[in-house]
Amino acid sequence: MRRVVASEYVTLDGVMEAPEKWSLQYWSEEMAKFAHDQLFASDALLLGRALDRGRQDRRDAPTTHR
Repeated sequence: MRRVVASEYVTLDGVMEAPEKWSLQYWSEEMAKFAHDQLFASDALLLGRALDRGRQDRRDAPTTHR
């Protein structure tokens, strides 16, 4: 059986919503390396329903070829 590792952006007081509004000021090269290494050390990704639904909508959208 595999392990599940959850990686989340959360403040010390428990705020998880809208990381684009508060986390960018704390982003650094060290954090970028950590996120990159963590992502590419895994052999599978477990996506949430909302993210996967958005991907499915784009995949199923009609395309126009010229």
